[in-house]
Amino acid sequence: MDLLVPDIARRLGAAEEALAEVRARALVACALACSAIATETWVRSNGTVDMEQVFDEAVAAVRGRTPRSSACATGSVAAAAVGVRLQA
Repeated sequence: MDLLVPDIARRLGAAEEALAEVRARALVACALACSAIATETWVRSNGTVDMEQVFDEAVAAVRGRTPRSSACATGSVAAAAVGVRLQA
């Protein structure tokens, strides 16, 4: 997490603000939690579910949206969630 926070804070454009790190940490924690949920769901399904779709569902839940009503439908939910493209 600590490796991602400075980059996210910079991308938020508010590195000088006192609470920028708090916002960056919250975004990184949410993205990592959604990734963990997607991985756990994929493992429990013996690899039968689409991990990207599960990740999209998890991020959409955090954002208070459904995947089909946001960027999630295009698979770019990670970028929408934390402002970066996560690579596999």
